[in-house]
Amino acid sequence: MAQVNSRWFVPFLQVSVVHLLKTVRLLRLLRLLQKMDRYSQHSTVVLTLLMSMFALLAHWMACIWYIIGKMEMEANAYSWDIGWLHELGKRLEAPYGGIAEVNTTGSGPSIRSVYITSLYFTLSSLTSVGFGNVSANTDVEKIFSVCIMLIGALMHALVFGNVTAIIQRMYSRWSQYHTRTKDLKDFIRVHHLPQSLKQRMLEYFQTTWSVNNGIDCNEV
Repeated sequence: MAQVNSRWFVPFLQVSVVHLLKTVRLLRLLRLLQKMDRYSQHSTVVLTLLMSMFALLAHWMACIWYIIGKMEMEANAYSWDIGWLHELGKRLEAPYGGIAEVNTTGSGPSIRSVYITSLYFTLSSLTSVGFGNVSANTDVEKIFSVCIMLIGALMHALVFGNVTAIIQRMYSRWSQYHTRTKDLKDFIRVHHLPQSLKQRMLEYFQTTWSVNNGIDCNEV
């Protein structure tokens, strides 16, 4: 019995070691994270990544929305016509002939129209509360719509929160420049400095700002 166990354990150990060695490749992700951290300083890159993630999520949700409509159509009787696919077929004047014809090419709207409608519904649900022209009718569709709305609320917090931070970072120097200029003018007005000295101080401040871009070298 011990020999049998040893014969089984040795190949298992070899396979486990091989798989552990393959997991070392995951360390390459550290390089990717370093590059992402480097590129995250650029506002355009961050916005592009956020919008790409938003579009990919909408695509996945559109595929699930189509699968829900198709599965409910296949699982119910021939007279069942309350799903969103049936409603789309009626509006496009390409109704489904029956459950047996769900997967046929001549029954119902084209795959292109179905996908565009699904993507339109998911994007309108993720970005707002939907416009009602493509609506959830069955219980499963309504549950999925509620999930999309909750995910959309989280995406709003993520995307628009980052966009606000990016815009603030872009205009932080500009705001700092105007704040310091206003402080300097208030100082000149309070102490009643002569016009010649006022002009020299403003010119000096503008020159040093253009050279250093508002960065204090000693502080850095």
